[in-house]
Amino acid sequence: MLLVEHLPEKISIEESYKFPLWHKEILDEREKQIENGNDEFEDWEDVKKYVLDATQNV
Repeated sequence: MLLVEHLPEKISIEESYKFPLWHKEILDEREKQIENGNDEFEDWEDVKKYVLDATQNV
């Protein structure tokens, strides 16, 4: 979980890294889905709680 929370810091440090084209295509498609109202963002705190709850019983 800590890795995910620090991901933005890691990305900003490595600004020169070039993401692969397929990654951009996936992000572009997700952005279109949100703009068209076919998808939505989840609250980060809700997602963390869901993951923690789901993994406690494993």
